[in-house]
Amino acid sequence: MGSRQLTPQQAANLVCETLDPLMVEFGFQEGQGGMDLPADVVKFDIVFCAPSDVFHLRLPRLAPHLEWGDGECTDVIVEVSCAPEWQLSEARLEGESITDLLARRGRDLGVEADALLGLPLHAAIGRLRALLRAAFEQTRSSRLDWRDR
Repeated sequence: MGSRQLTPQQAANLVCETLDPLMVEFGFQEGQGGMDLPADVVKFDIVFCAPSDVFHLRLPRLAPHLEWGDGECTDVIVEVSCAPEWQLSEARLEGESITDLLARRGRDLGVEADALLGLPLHAAIGRLRALLRAAFEQTRSSRLDWRDR
């Protein structure tokens, strides 16, 4: 089934099924926002939230410029739109585009992330997962106990 034939709920499920294992591994909650989507929805966000202290412990070099306090969350938001088929329209970490964030980790990562925007969802979401994994692996903590939090 191509991206065009997916219902909004199936598109949301695809995003969550693809990204949840990676995001949970690095301290985020499973994707939220794609529940009970009406059939006429043409745009939606999936939000992956991590307690900010956990995010900074596990991925201290990914976005060191982010300020955080007790009880706050750090969000990765994946925006999907249907124009005319389901596609990845944007991904952000706390309002900053993933493209810009990854470009700071390496020019190739930023270029690859930029190339995902507008691709059919089936083609883009697995590639987004791979880019996020690369960025997470580059910036994760060397502390052995980070997985325990």
